[in-house]
Amino acid sequence: MPKLNFVIKPDITNALLPTFLRWVFRYTVGAVVVYFLFSFLARLGVMDILFGRLIFALIIVVFVLSLSSIKLQFLVLSNTRYLFYDTHVVEERKLLVTKRHSMPYKQISKIINNSTIWDRFSKASNMVLRTARPDESQDLVLRSIKNSEDVEHKIYKLLKEDARARH
Repeated sequence: MPKLNFVIKPDITNALLPTFLRWVFRYTVGAVVVYFLFSFLARLGVMDILFGRLIFALIIVVFVLSLSSIKLQFLVLSNTRYLFYDTHVVEERKLLVTKRHSMPYKQISKIINNSTIWDRFSKASNMVLRTARPDESQDLVLRSIKNSEDVEHKIYKLLKEDARARH
């Protein structure tokens, strides 16, 4: 049985905060349209509304819809972990069923560390363990990894040790 070297879990805050803010922005645009529609109807005398209550209701709706839009991603990320053994890496997701995606180190041809401005600010990023195959569906994406540069060095060390053990 291979020895487990280390385990990494995604940084949920780093992964979900930008997504949450995008949804807030999208729903706010819709709320502004609804507000102007109601205000137009009120000026025509079609309906009588209290604008303070309307604004409060729209703010609540925007946040509830934004939170509900990220709940599945939260569940997936909070139940995901990456296990690094001597010979391979495993992505494990335990939700209703357990899903494991394994990749031997000998298949990894390159590590790509994707960092956005937000990722650099929060010191976490997505990492792609790329295979030599042209089919990108074989790649393993490590989502929202804190201190990704340190993790990248650890992975390269494991790759080197695995190559040495095979030869």
